[in-house]
Amino acid sequence: MFDRFRTMYRWDPKAHQSIRHSFICVLKDRFRGIMSDMRKSSKKKALKAREDIPDVGYNFKIQCKYPPNGVPRRKWERMCMSWNTKDWEKKSKAGRENRKNDLCRHTGGSKGFDEHRRNLEKIKGKKVGFAEVLLHTHATK
Repeated sequence: MFDRFRTMYRWDPKAHQSIRHSFICVLKDRFRGIMSDMRKSSKKKALKAREDIPDVGYNFKIQCKYPPNGVPRRKWERMCMSWNTKDWEKKSKAGRENRKNDLCRHTGGSKGFDEHRRNLEKIKGKKVGFAEVLLHTHATK
């Protein structure tokens, strides 16, 4: 996949390793979200076709017939087969529970750090430090 981008864009060959590393880091960071979006898209298509899909969770036996846009059906069926296992469900549930307990979740929305600092200073009527703003924007309520 990375090599396909290399044919579309040009950069200094000396920077290739660094750019590849950055690309892989972004991909690793976004992969879980991309997969989740694809499962949701498939679920939406199945529901639109009036299939019996649970409100919470997925039914991969049915959803394998509804690949998201841009995903070949055979590849989608293989992904659904890997998700339709007790092992994957166990890992998914563990990850979901771990994210619920994540104390470093960003809760500040789209506001920048400085805007949060200014708002906190207005509310408190005094200067606030970095640690206080960090707690305000990353601690769960």
